[in-house]
Amino acid sequence: MSSTYAPSDSSRRISLLILVMTGLMAFSCQKKNNKHDGAADTFDTALETATKRYGGFYEPKAAAYIDSVYRNSGKLSVMERFKFYDFNCGYNFHATKDYLKAMAYADSMAWVIEQSNNQDKMVKQYAQAYYCKGDVYFITGNYQEAYQAYFKTKIIARELDKCTSSEYNYRLGMVLYKQRRFRSAAGYFKAGFTEAAVCKTDFANFWRRQELLSNTALSYSKANMPDSALSYYNQALQFLDQNEPIQKVDPAVFRTARGVVYGNMGDLYVQKKELAKAEELFKKSIGNNSAPRTELADGQLTRIKLARLYRQQQRDDDFRQVLRSVEGGMDTINNAEVTMNWNELMSGYYRAVGQPTKGLDHLLAYNRLRDSIQESNKALLREDANTQLLRLETEYEFDLLRKNSRLQQWYLVIAIVFALLVLVIFFLVYNNARRAKQSIKKLEELNDQVSQQNAALETTLASLEHNSREKDRILHAVAHDLRNPIGGIASVSGIMLDSDGNNADQQEMLNLIQRTSNDTLTLINELLEAAEGSHIVLAGQQWTSVSSLLRDAADLLQFKASEKKQRIETLLTDEDLQVFINREKMNRVIGNLISNAIKFSPEGATITLKAYLSGDKTILAVIDQGIGIPDKLKESLFDMFTAAKRPGTSGEKPFGLGLYISNEIVKAHNGRLWFENNSEGAGATFFVELEQK
Repeated sequence: MSSTYAPSDSSRRISLLILVMTGLMAFSCQKKNNKHDGAADTFDTALETATKRYGGFYEPKAAAYIDSVYRNSGKLSVMERFKFYDFNCGYNFHATKDYLKAMAYADSMAWVIEQSNNQDKMVKQYAQAYYCKGDVYFITGNYQEAYQAYFKTKIIARELDKCTSSEYNYRLGMVLYKQRRFRSAAGYFKAGFTEAAVCKTDFANFWRRQELLSNTALSYSKANMPDSALSYYNQALQFLDQNEPIQKVDPAVFRTARGVVYGNMGDLYVQKKELAKAEELFKKSIGNNSAPRTELADGQLTRIKLARLYRQQQRDDDFRQVLRSVEGGMDTINNAEVTMNWNELMSGYYRAVGQPTKGLDHLLAYNRLRDSIQESNKALLREDANTQLLRLETEYEFDLLRKNSRLQQWYLVIAIVFALLVLVIFFLVYNNARRAKQSIKKLEELNDQVSQQNAALETTLASLEHNSREKDRILHAVAHDLRNPIGGIASVSGIMLDSDGNNADQQEMLNLIQRTSNDTLTLINELLEAAEGSHIVLAGQQWTSVSSLLRDAADLLQFKASEKKQRIETLLTDEDLQVFINREKMNRVIGNLISNAIKFSPEGATITLKAYLSGDKTILAVIDQGIGIPDKLKESLFDMFTAAKRPGTSGEKPFGLGLYISNEIVKAHNGRLWFENNSEGAGATFFVELEQK
């Protein structure tokens, strides 16, 4: 009987499966603390790997894989051996039904802890070993031994947190439910749910808590308390809804859980005579638990419930169809409760249609199964779990009293020794306190020195920031004051060059004056841009055609290229690429790169402009046939006033600012500027990478 499963043979199997899964998942989080140095990490992840690879803990291939990893892992830690025994206890309990082997592995779980004297360090695991022993005893009908094993866990975990107490209340609730003491069972399930709230918020704890909610509802339903049952069923569904987005597991797990709740809620609405609602819930339950990786046995049990509803409503066709569906699944799903109820329904059906002989066969089969189940439950129903556990508690307390009486003689001696130790400790504490006071005073002095140094450092930093601002201000002022007169010189020299009457010497001098003026203006403009480089503002960004951007830049500088008989070639894709940029500043970048290509390429060379997509980036490339870039200059090429500046192929003067400014503009666009020397032939390629927004 689990949250997720009705009270049947199938339900008992699955709820205990969840128990063992809880233990396995809880132990996995402790592997770092208990792992032997050099032990195989492979085994630490074997359980998780087996689950992912083979679809579940208790698949035969998963068991074979874990066994292989265990045998090839060398020397393992106590925790790793415990987890191996724990897994095999669960595998033989649930998959092979070999309860002798399951008990042997449960004994090994306890033995590996006791043999290594780790009972105090591995309290949770030690309790888990006895939980597993109790589960095997219980399913094999050895109820006295089961109670003793469960009580042993209570003794082991007496001083432990509520998380382990939740496990104890869960099992006691299961026992009381099987004994048909439904109200008492509901109380233990509720207590277990509350206590589990303090446990680690992982999948195992979530699964146990939703199970406890549903078990509480089922117990109230069996106790004929429909309002309380409905309230807890709704809480269970709400709990599943809240946790499904959090738990990263197979969605079939949640479909299964809801399917069982729907089926149990359908029983409740049958009790309340709301048959249409009951039918709707039964069908939802069957739909949830008829798919692969769900609880098919629960789906069969819910079909039995739906068939009873149809018989009650005298819907004979629907009744027969559901019974045929149940029969079709009985070959693959071996469940005694399903078979018993199916025979009982088939017996009634054949009697109703006038075939008493066939009905008698099914009735005899029904009676045999019913008597077998009742016989197996007689011993359980005779036992009172609370009484048995209370007896064990009394015996345990009596043993403690006897042991305490023998220990009292030692208490006086221990008290005297303790008093002496207290005096020694008091002296040591006083001595250490005096030394600590001196150390604190020294630390305070050192802290004052650090504070003074921090204050001096802050003052220095403020001075540096002020000097930097003053530098920028002076640079702007000087640049602006120089630009106007030099611009006038350039204009006047241009006018004089255009006038007639200049002899050759005058013409040469005027050309020199104009070139020098233009170079100086270029330097001034680059100085102003360099001063602004660290805080470029991209106002006026807009979507811009890449082809238009490159063609405009090429047209603007074609005349300059013509002076060296060079050609600018533009290669574009058929797709019209768009980038979100400040066009004026990006024109400056492309213009700088083309100007450098002209400057460092020989006469007659071809300069190529390209644009293309690379993933979600747009790449602009300027390819020259120039002198390339030596390795020693690569690291400083984009620095302000870089030492990497060189004259052009026709003696053009460099200023060392163009690439620095271009790089700052590209970075302001969240882009990247870099270069590569061409692998074939001379020259280099500069790349501009921009995001596609």
